[in-house]
Formats: sequence, C-alpha cells, structure tokens
Amino acid sequence: MSLIALLNASYLLFLTLNKSETCVAGLSCIEILQSKFAIILSVPLPVFGIAYFAGLLFLSLRYTRDKQGVKPVLFLYLLIGTFASAYFMAIQFVILKAFCLFCTLSATIVLLLILSVFFTDRKFMKKVSLSLLAHSAFVYSITVVLTVLIGLLGLLQLLKSYDVNVTSQIAISTNIGDFSTDDLDALAGIKPLQIEDSLYRLRKDTLITHLISVEREALGGLSEAEFYQAFITHGFSILSEEDLEKIKTAKMSNTLKNILSENKPMTQEIHNERLDKFLMDLEKKYEISYNLYPKTSITVQPNPHYVLSEGNIDAPIKITIFSDFLCSHCAIVHKILEKEIKNNPDLFYIEYRHFSHMGDLSNQLAKLSVCAHKQGQFPAFATNYYDHQKELTMSTFLSYLPRNLDIQDMQKCFYSPLPKQVVDADMKEVERLRINATPTFIINGYLGSKTILENEIKKFSAPQ
Repeated sequence: MSLIALLNASYLLFLTLNKSETCVAGLSCIEILQSKFAIILSVPLPVFGIAYFAGLLFLSLRYTRDKQGVKPVLFLYLLIGTFASAYFMAIQFVILKAFCLFCTLSATIVLLLILSVFFTDRKFMKKVSLSLLAHSAFVYSITVVLTVLIGLLGLLQLLKSYDVNVTSQIAISTNIGDFSTDDLDALAGIKPLQIEDSLYRLRKDTLITHLISVEREALGGLSEAEFYQAFITHGFSILSEEDLEKIKTAKMSNTLKNILSENKPMTQEIHNERLDKFLMDLEKKYEISYNLYPKTSITVQPNPHYVLSEGNIDAPIKITIFSDFLCSHCAIVHKILEKEIKNNPDLFYIEYRHFSHMGDLSNQLAKLSVCAHKQGQFPAFATNYYDHQKELTMSTFLSYLPRNLDIQDMQKCFYSPLPKQVVDADMKEVERLRINATPTFIINGYLGSKTILENEIKKFSAPQ
C-alpha cells in the first residue's frame, strides 16, 4: 500500500506540473492541485507527499524485519500523516467543494494503514513515547524523507531554471487522428516563434518603460518629453552623475526648459545612435540580463541539393537566414552579420536560404549566388549586390559580379539544373515554415533578433 501511495503522489506531481485539463478520474483534480492550498513555501504539495510516502515505504520494509521495534515508530509516523490528511480533506470538501480521487486515495491509504497497525496489537500503544525520537528506525525514516524532499526540490529548481515543462502528449483529438502541441506547432511553421518573439519584445519594452519611469521620478518628476529631450535630443548620459545632477537641479529651479530649448539639429542616423546608446547605458546601469528566451524552437530542413553556408559547422551560434537580394532590410542584416563574423570568426555557422519574392530579378540573383558560393565567393557576391541594390536591373545585374569569379564556370553552373533546384527547395521550405517576410533569421533554433544575437555573442565569447 505504501508503494501505491508513493506512485499516486508521483502522479499527482505529474498532474501539477502538466497543468492539463484531463484527469483520469475525478473531475476536480486540477482545480485542487492548482489552488493556493496546494502550495507550501512555494513548493507543490505532491512533493511533500512523495517524500512522506518514501519514508513510509522505508518504514514498511523495516516493519517486516522488526515488527515490535518499528511498530511504535510506524504508528507515530502514520498519526502525523493522518492529521495532515484530515486537514487537506477538509480543505478539499469544505473550502474548495471539489473532489479528486487521487488526493482522496492518499488520505485513504494513510487511514487504512494506521487502523491496521492500531488494531493488530493494541499493547504496542504503551511504547509510543517521546523516546521514539531516538529510535534508529525513526531517525532513518526522517533521513529518507529529508533526502527525497531535498532531491525533489533540487529537481524542481532545475526544471524551473531550464524552463522544462511537462506537457500533455495529445492537445487535440479529431476523427482523423490526434495532434500534440508539437504537431500543431510544426503545422503552424514559424508563427509560434513570431508570437513568442512579440511577447519577448513586449516584456522587454515593459521593463524599459518601467525603468524610465523610475529615472524620471528620481530626476524630480520629468515629463516624457523632457526626458526624451534631455537624453536623446541633447545627449545627456544616464550614467553620468554630473549630467543627472544638472538635470535634477534645473528641474527643481525651473530652468530645465531653458536648457532643453537650445536648438540641437539631429539626423535620423544620429537619433538612432543616441537611442541605442541610451538603451545600452540603461542596461549597464541596472545590470540587466535578459533571460526571456522563447521556449518554442523550430527545425529548418536542410536543402537536399546544396547548402550555402559560411563558417564552422561546429560553431556554437548557428544561424539560418531567409533573404532576398533586393530586400533593403536584408542588406542591413547582412552587414551586421558580416561584421560579427569578422570580429568573432569561430562563433558562427550561417546557412543562407533564398526567399526570392520580389520578382524575376530576385530569382535570377538567387540562382547566381549558388554558383558564386560554389567558387567560394558568396560573401563578396552578397556584399556587391546588397551595396548596389538600387542600381540593379535585368540588363545590368551581371556587371556587379565579383572580379575574382571564373565567369566561364559561372555560366556553366548558372545554366545547369542545380541553381533552380536549390532555389525551388528553399522556396518549398519557406512555404512549409510559413515565412512571409525577409529577412527572417533563426538563431540556434529560435526566431532571431538583434538582442538575441548580441546575447548569444556575449554568452559564447565570454572567457571560460
């Protein structure tokens, strides 16, 4: 019975972590397990149940060898469990007005065991005293309980640290088959990643907005416009105590308007640079470390015909980028990646995939890039064409080929079946992943962003 109770408590822990609406028996299991009464010191109640029943199983095994010596200890142990069970049953039926068969089963097993011990030999009651605390069986059982409890707490902390979630295998059942969440995510392609990326940005922006509010308040109650003018338009530093004191003094003496009214012409490029610097300084001041990585990863199927790649395949940062040579944002991302590869050549492995959606010229450039890669000239090819995007036409695009290319080999390659096969396979993968914009880049299985790229570089370039 002790073993049954232990397995039952383990299943209750599974239900707690799973948070599934399905309970094999009893209609209110999840309602009870997710209530505030099912948490003690931030630890799920079934964890304590597993530890308790592990100790009970140990005592039961000892009881088979030393009945008279262990029986008083076993009775005291079961008495504690009985009081605890009665308390939680009262909460279940009176406060929550719910029923969970598995929760009730644990209490029932404890009750049956204590009645069994009590009625088999009433004389043993004389031996129940405080001296039991010194009994080896009692000490060993408490050791077992504490060991199991500490182990489970460590496991829960590990699961929490690594965002490991136990999820239901079947999310939706239909008359054509069952679908797990993984199946549905695969059918949705890149959409789940985009949703998580939006949530990631929202949480990050929420933190930044909160910290700015804290700074505004500390500087004497600056308005949003005053704060923007001070740190973006006029370039004051959030890290400079002198600048902060100057702003605060001016605000309190009503002279801040005079300082901020000075004309400070600013181009869009300067604005972006100052905004980036301000955000970096804010992160530095508050020692911000982003751990809000998306939980949903995706696998990009390799091109079966040819892989356009750069870097060491064993590098820690693996990037797959879907782009178009006529896409202006793709040109920006290309420059960023080339700069990072130059600064950290051992960190990156990049696969270039085509999403040539901007007409026939896009398609021709995509096929041409395959041939350039075969000659080891893809980076130079991409840089040339991204730099001259606005000048490219169907009649001029061949004039921007890198000089080091073997034109005869390029011609032979271009008119072979390979380039079209490669581009068609990439477009098929675009359709499977439901990608609808360029550039779309995936970093180590997750939808890429500048912040995630920077964090990955920091993580893997930090001294070990």
